[in-house]
Amino acid sequence: MAASAPPNGLLRQAAERVQALEGLEEVLFSRLLAAKRPVVIAVLAALFLVLLGVQLWFIVTGFDDALDILLWFTLTAILALSFSLAMAWRWSGALYRRLENLEGSLKQRARYDGLTGLPNRAYFMKRLSTALGLAHERGDGLALLLIDLDNFLIVNGALGHEAGDALLKAVGERFAELAPDANALGRLGGDEYAILLAPAGAAEAEVLAQQVIQALVRPVVVLDQPIYLGASV
Repeated sequence: MAASAPPNGLLRQAAERVQALEGLEEVLFSRLLAAKRPVVIAVLAALFLVLLGVQLWFIVTGFDDALDILLWFTLTAILALSFSLAMAWRWSGALYRRLENLEGSLKQRARYDGLTGLPNRAYFMKRLSTALGLAHERGDGLALLLIDLDNFLIVNGALGHEAGDALLKAVGERFAELAPDANALGRLGGDEYAILLAPAGAAEAEVLAQQVIQALVRPVVVLDQPIYLGASV
């Protein structure tokens, strides 16, 4: 009898678990590498000092025969190798940290808006897609609020882009106080924001929409000027 294909939900959960395990493996490897690096450097430094002491002993006491000379050159080669390995290991650690910081910076730029620090359109849509899948599996509802700022272009044109950027950032901070978590709010572009509420029904969506409108009742102070805005939800 032919086996039936597993549901899409099980496949998605399995893929998420595999991805989580891969991420855990990467974190553990990086931590292990960082923990072992000082030990390796200390061992190489100790070897360097021991070999240096033996060489100085040869220089002070003199060479008795050709074997001593051969041994001295061998120790010199090992000494140079241990020093090179220590420097290479230390340099690789610095390079690894730089690459790690660069990777984190690139991920930050790819997922979050550079002005407001909120999830950008691409990352927010990915979150929305995941939430839709979970809501479909569980039979829950969700709410998606699309928000446009009223009269933003007028303010931006009158006060300049610097004031407009400061205004967008301040509005994002107010909306962040209403979002259920940090990644539930996103800036889609321009003066467009979105808030994802899951699980939620019509009543919860209505309450959140009123809170968004009320958040802009108070003026937003930009460049020492109070600015009154509205929001269309």
